[in-house]
Amino acid sequence: MTFGDTQIFKVRHKSKKDISPLDVPLTHGSLLLMGIRCRRIMRIMCRKRRDRSAQEST
Repeated sequence: MTFGDTQIFKVRHKSKKDISPLDVPLTHGSLLLMGIRCRRIMRIMCRKRRDRSAQEST
């Protein structure tokens, strides 16, 4: 479940490199449910975001 800013989850197949990765934007309050088979064959990544307040103060 996400809270706050939109986060982008990248989903790609673990072994089939010819399948294009998929970007799944999750907005505040979104919930992403995945079955066990999906987690076995797909790689799910969520990029860490820097704190905006830290960026603005520099």
